[in-house]
Amino acid sequence: MSTAELARHCRERSELVDQSTRTRVHFFIRRLAKVARLRKLALLTGVALPAMLTYSLTRPWKSKHIGSLS
Repeated sequence: MSTAELARHCRERSELVDQSTRTRVHFFIRRLAKVARLRKLALLTGVALPAMLTYSLTRPWKSKHIGSLS
């Protein structure tokens, strides 16, 4: 899927893009964890523990549409 197609799906609130805050927080934490400096800072300041808890609590549910794609 091209970037333009993805932007169109987001703009039109398509079923292909999950709009829930829960899912967005989950993947935002995942993106932040990939930055080594932020990960080290989170470990040093103690923010890593609440972030890991939030990450585990916001895990997205399996989509009901995944089975229909096969």
